[in-house]
Amino acid sequence: MGKASHDAGSFKEAAELFADAREPLLPHLSEHLSNQQLLSPLSLSLLHESLCHLKSSSPSSPSQALKCLALLLGDAEFPGCGPLPQPELPPAVRARAHHRRARAHLLQGDLLQGDLLQGARGARGDAREEARGKALEEAKRGAFLGDAKAAKLYGELLRGGEPGPAQAPTQAPTSPFASPFASPFSLPPAPPSSPPTPTSLVSSLLSKADAALSTPSSRSQISSLLTSLTPESLASLSAAAGAPLPPGVSERLAPLLARCSPENLERLRSWASKIARAVKLASGLLRLAKEYRHFLVYYLIYRFARRSVRA
Repeated sequence: MGKASHDAGSFKEAAELFADAREPLLPHLSEHLSNQQLLSPLSLSLLHESLCHLKSSSPSSPSQALKCLALLLGDAEFPGCGPLPQPELPPAVRARAHHRRARAHLLQGDLLQGDLLQGARGARGDAREEARGKALEEAKRGAFLGDAKAAKLYGELLRGGEPGPAQAPTQAPTSPFASPFASPFSLPPAPPSSPPTPTSLVSSLLSKADAALSTPSSRSQISSLLTSLTPESLASLSAAAGAPLPPGVSERLAPLLARCSPENLERLRSWASKIARAVKLASGLLRLAKEYRHFLVYYLIYRFARRSVRA
């Protein structure tokens, strides 16, 4: 019912239907909050309701979407049973929720800017910048969890541009109502290709590190991010990504990250660039040796036969 109303463009009605579909589950939350059979439809109803609010033209739609996503991401509690257990949610669900919360913050910032049109220019700028800051943080979390749309939005916000509307992929777009528990909001599979070699993986990784650290501003941003991480934030980020750090690792890792000054990152970039060139040269030499291996074998046989004749 909710999906049919969404497809028909009745987003407000669809949101109400998704909320109504969640009502029969609420009495069972306190006893079965971690049960996947209950958690799956509950989280999906919240996720789909937030999508309908974001597509609605109502001025209250961003705040309604944020309320749904706060329940989904454990920032708000269901009455009498506490928050949803985040480790039980698939990373794809949390990634998509963070992306939609980023969009909700941006939409809320636009509405606040419109409400303050009669106010001071600085007030409008502060409201918009605050909303963009919240959206940047949510997009970063979604990108960290592997959501392609969140990664794209994070890049747009980081570059300071105006983020465009969310666009569907050009090839067989995934339905917004596809279950992340069965198919976690993935883009259509890429055509099969030959597996990358270890040298190409290392070279690609080092090249990307060199590109990410190429400018002073990017090194400053990355340094401020790494040095601000605490053991608690490292533990929460790793748990959100579905790969919690073993006990004691975050306490040992945080002091190391605190030493990542822009100068140290520049030295790291320099070493990464040198290693990338060395790996590329070694890979080229290996390909050359493989291509002309027959001539090398003939040469070695010739040298061996010549020494044998002289002996």
